[in-house]
Amino acid sequence: MSRKATRRAERATSLRRRILAGATAVIVGLGLAVGGVTPAMATPPSSSLPTIAGVTFTQENGLTCDKAGYQKPGAMNASSGTFTAPWGSATWTQNGAFNWTLTPGYDVDFCVKGSTIVAGIDSSAYDGSSFDFKSQTGHGTSHVGYRIVSTPEPTMIVDCVEISYETQRPLNGADHINVDVVYNGVEGQINLEINDNKLANGDPDSTSGFHAYLKFAAAFGIDDVKIPISQEELDSGVLRFEYGQYFTGTWTIEWVQFNSTYFNQDRDELEFVTCGDLPTDELVVPTASMQQLTCDTDGSYTLGDVEGVVWFVSIDGGEYAETPHGTYPVTSAQTVDVRAETSSDDYGFAAETQTEWTFGFLEPTDCPAPPECIPDEYISYTYDASTNSGVVTVTQPAGDDYTDQLCAPLYVTAAAWAFNSPTSL
Repeated sequence: MSRKATRRAERATSLRRRILAGATAVIVGLGLAVGGVTPAMATPPSSSLPTIAGVTFTQENGLTCDKAGYQKPGAMNASSGTFTAPWGSATWTQNGAFNWTLTPGYDVDFCVKGSTIVAGIDSSAYDGSSFDFKSQTGHGTSHVGYRIVSTPEPTMIVDCVEISYETQRPLNGADHINVDVVYNGVEGQINLEINDNKLANGDPDSTSGFHAYLKFAAAFGIDDVKIPISQEELDSGVLRFEYGQYFTGTWTIEWVQFNSTYFNQDRDELEFVTCGDLPTDELVVPTASMQQLTCDTDGSYTLGDVEGVVWFVSIDGGEYAETPHGTYPVTSAQTVDVRAETSSDDYGFAAETQTEWTFGFLEPTDCPAPPECIPDEYISYTYDASTNSGVVTVTQPAGDDYTDQLCAPLYVTAAAWAFNSPTSL
């Protein structure tokens, strides 16, 4: 597909990229521990504490979950509660009950603190998803914490409505998005920053104490915006820039930086995302259709004769091959995948235009039995001696159960006998 056609086809639709951050960047950026190993603590566990696979007990005055290398958000700095994050959720009570669920792909370790004891739980080595701190230590819960060991690949979205990235941890004041964009022919940058609220500076009040600061290049003529962030949005870990509502006309996203992760870092034009109001006289609409197999007729698919459209067809998952427009017969069950592309930069597809089809051809069922040939009992022969001639009559059976063909060839054998002798025997 041509560059312009690609960009047009993708405007106003999500361009989702699975971005796997490098291991070093994840460890440094998120403060993760490798392998789920609990950091060394100053005092070994008391001999009175039990030995449990996947659980490390440490007894030390002043030791807390955050000092032991775990994250302890405000909601977890409590003797009971529930905490939800992209990695899953945890629920705990003052009486020592601790339960968790994990989102598939995440490996998370947990910390439970009570009295002078900290229990570190390696969820990948521990058998189960619940832990009774009080029954093991004799103490209730004062607070809890967590540490992300490994994560699934984060989701990045770059489209004509929003630009977002899953940080896979609660957002903080260091998070930001920088975007290079050409807006109505003017090059510039737009930015999103997560900032601490400083109400004296005119920052909006919010339940999380943070706000999103949306900044636009001065040449774009769009005022900067500050938007409050709820605690739920902060904990979600999704860095989201809903910039599209502020744009009109046309624009092209060329490059995006999410903290230390990038979209189109090499600025490949094939990856540019073009949005807005494109000239309608350059847009074309491909058409394709199918006729299913029936008991009496073959199936077919038709590729429309549309200026500026090139067709590609794949049969039963095979390689796509360029195929001229027209109607093609189908005589047996098969799957036909059809894709339309533009023939040059002079044509494009609107975002909502269908450009791909899958035609599933199936063998017909419950078809009537084929008609039979005409059997011998419908054939008769009469001979007229006076004229020395015969007549063969074939009677067509009634109904549609018989063809007009004989089951076997018809042979008529004529014999004449004449005997004359001048001598008596």
